[in-house]
Amino acid sequence: MKKFYIILTLAFIISISAHAQKRNVGKINAKYDSMTVTGYPSDFEIITHNKVYNTSGYSQTYRWVVVSSNIPSSWTFAICDVNNCYANTDSQEFTLAAGDSGLFQVHFYPGGNTGTGTVVVYIYPVGEYSNGISLYSKGTIVPNSINNNSSVRIDFSMYPNPVKDYLDIRFTRKGNHSIEIYNILGRRILKKDIYNSDRMRISFENLQNGMYVVMYRAENGKVITKTISKE
Repeated sequence: MKKFYIILTLAFIISISAHAQKRNVGKINAKYDSMTVTGYPSDFEIITHNKVYNTSGYSQTYRWVVVSSNIPSSWTFAICDVNNCYANTDSQEFTLAAGDSGLFQVHFYPGGNTGTGTVVVYIYPVGEYSNGISLYSKGTIVPNSINNNSSVRIDFSMYPNPVKDYLDIRFTRKGNHSIEIYNILGRRILKKDIYNSDRMRISFENLQNGMYVVMYRAENGKVITKTISKE
């Protein structure tokens, strides 16, 4: 009888262990649960930047679904995962290798109008809907300040896009500027600084084709990001 109870107990422990492992298979985590970004009517787009992680021990395919969006009628938005950027799309799939990570972004396009927009995206392993996570993004466009000191707003433009060899960047005023380039997996590819200038040139000759994020860190601490593709 004692032997029977030992076998029964072992079977129960094995059952619990298998159940726990099943619940953890293919889970996904994110760097942030909630993100906010603020811009001005002259901004073509404002972006919330996140990073998602494959915490399983093998390659996993995930599906993201826009579960809610509340934006002004004059606005639009797009979702960018490790594969591409999608406008007017409610759901897509992407794959991450075991232990890998990738960028996940929400792009708000305000169309020159002030207001606030929110988007909630749910990401889950395909076939395991209950093991997903929700990501909240909020974008706000505020009126340009009427303060005389802000008559020249800190920003930058870049061309060409898509880029082949060299990317030219033009800042709205002279000063000390720092640009960082990230790939779609969120890894920094390069960083370049200039001083007392309003122009910068960056070589893309040795970079692979694909999508990149250009991050600008201004002297006042403000961070502006834009996307570019390499062909």
